[in-house]
Amino acid sequence: MTADGARIDGLYELAFRRHQAGQLPQAEELYRSILEADPRQLDCLHFLGMIALQSGRPEQAVELIGQAIAANDGVAAWHGSLAEALRTLGERDRAIAHYRKAVALDPKYWAAHNMLAELLRDTDPKAAIDHYQKAVAAKPDLATARHNLATLLLHQGRADEAADAIWRALALQDTEASRVLLVQSVRNARKVPGDPGFRAVMTRAVTEVWGRPAELAGAALTLVRTDQAIRNAIRQINEVWPRRIAPSILAPAMPALTQDPLLHRVMETTPVRDEGLERLLASTRTVLLDAALDPSSDIAAEMLPFCCALARQCFINEYVSHLPDVEHDGMVALRGKLMSDLSGTTPVYAITLLAYACYAPLASLDRAAAIRRREWPQPVRDVIDQQINEPEQEARHRAAMPRLSPITDETSVRVRQQYEENPYPRWVRAAPMPPAPGIAAFLRAALPLAPITDIAEPASPRILIAGCGTGQQPIDTARRFSHARVLAIDLSRASLAYAQRKAAELGVSNIEFAQADIMAFEPAHPFDLIEATGVLHHLADPMQGWSRLTQWLKPGGAMRVGLYSESARQDVVLAREFVSNGGYDASAESIRSFRQNLAKTPDPRLRGLIGSPDFYSISACRDLLFHVQEHRLTLPQIAEFLAGQHLAFLGFELEARVAAGYRSQFPADVAMTDLGQWHRFETENPDIFAGMYNFFVQKT
Repeated sequence: MTADGARIDGLYELAFRRHQAGQLPQAEELYRSILEADPRQLDCLHFLGMIALQSGRPEQAVELIGQAIAANDGVAAWHGSLAEALRTLGERDRAIAHYRKAVALDPKYWAAHNMLAELLRDTDPKAAIDHYQKAVAAKPDLATARHNLATLLLHQGRADEAADAIWRALALQDTEASRVLLVQSVRNARKVPGDPGFRAVMTRAVTEVWGRPAELAGAALTLVRTDQAIRNAIRQINEVWPRRIAPSILAPAMPALTQDPLLHRVMETTPVRDEGLERLLASTRTVLLDAALDPSSDIAAEMLPFCCALARQCFINEYVSHLPDVEHDGMVALRGKLMSDLSGTTPVYAITLLAYACYAPLASLDRAAAIRRREWPQPVRDVIDQQINEPEQEARHRAAMPRLSPITDETSVRVRQQYEENPYPRWVRAAPMPPAPGIAAFLRAALPLAPITDIAEPASPRILIAGCGTGQQPIDTARRFSHARVLAIDLSRASLAYAQRKAAELGVSNIEFAQADIMAFEPAHPFDLIEATGVLHHLADPMQGWSRLTQWLKPGGAMRVGLYSESARQDVVLAREFVSNGGYDASAESIRSFRQNLAKTPDPRLRGLIGSPDFYSISACRDLLFHVQEHRLTLPQIAEFLAGQHLAFLGFELEARVAAGYRSQFPADVAMTDLGQWHRFETENPDIFAGMYNFFVQKT
């Protein structure tokens, strides 16, 4: 090496160290000295351009880096740096061109892939997904890129892949936004990742309640079923069902059942919506009953959490599992033993109490004081709270519940009676609810392209929840709009009492519960927001009830509506014929018998109902298939009503796959508000609104 070459190498090393240390003026002076000595040092041109960009001179950066590229077009990093300077100047298309050149030269250039994905997100999401995937493949610790990748995948209806991307992002960086995205992904996913890391994240999600337990349960139970011993047990149970299997056949699955916190958290918070697992749990209940009738021993310590979770699950699903005669006889014998033991000073083992709690509520024993005064481990006390103390609280709320209107309409009387007997749903844990600054801001965030007109919103808006049920919806709304005054009305005092208890438990104070009938209620003031997502289709005349609600809405006010779809509920119509032809009634015993016989039918349209989330508790199954009043509507009927009531359609609440499918077929309807095209889309895809039409409208 010549003396000049050695000198230039020394200057270059010094310049680079100054650059890395952030000493930009000194580094710039050294780079220029090198170029004066040898103009062929193109790296110095590139670094001078980077200093210009770092110093807020992007135009100069473009000029300098451009000179380097003009002399040598084959360096990926130079194209990446030029693209960044062009992006800073707002020259998006030129920036994209140079990022593309950079990744073509170096396919593992993760930073260029990442920035290219950022620039393409809104205009070419499929290409953006490809570049995010290449970025994280080259650099796996890119948490933000993984989050953005999951967002785009979900937006494209690719929920399975989104779930895989977002749990990996969470493993790198735990953020509230990523938690929300995980819930959205697994709620829509058909398959879930099998990686042990995903199970760990899901266990946290269910335990810490990142979303409604029902939204997480499907993915969680899929993971539970990956255990080979559990799969074997379910297969053997199905072969003989409804007969019970021998305990020895069940034994290999017991370690997986008793040692799985993910399964336990699901069992404690939401019905287990899986036919095979429901039967497996019913079989373990039988084993527990037999053990409880043997006076020689109590529950082993390692079994206690599972047995308590099983008792809580049976209460949540309202003892929905089929009960053979021999098992019923055993339960009656156990009740007699327990009543006798509680009446005296005989020790009462936890196994005796819990086994009974798996077949009937502890409150049905009428021995609350005797149960409370004994010492119990905390998991057993939790069962006692659920089955004795909480129902007592509800009874007090029910007695004190105000009544705002008479209930004389014949249909309303019948509907009220149904929900007095079976409040629905029996929810346990509330999901996180980020506060919204106002109704208009919430609507614009939820429906960013909707034709929302300006809303004159007071400092403390009034919100009506019509048909509030057991309170899950109004409590979420009251938490979202903590500055609002929420009135929640329902026909059923039992449902309202459940809601009142949950509101007190969660510390929600900006909500008032009251009994009222929409068809007779006369509010004292109009409302800024009305939510009616589970009531109109149970009225004698849904449109008349909807019209009454519209009259109570302020001009410019918004309404959230839920209605049953005619096309999406044809399986329900068919099942109702099955109910009628079989002579089933709405009693709990008849519903259990119906479920047992439906499982035997070869008709795939009827068997499909076994996959419905509403099949797995008494109250939900009654609401789904035994309701005293149900109307189903079509989108043309809804459109006609909206036009006559001066209500502007703002948009549906949609599953990601449905939104992606509609966007693909009708790209010109950017806001997705054309009900005529939605009717065409539903006609071609009749199951897309299997839950309900859930949508927002605004009073013009």
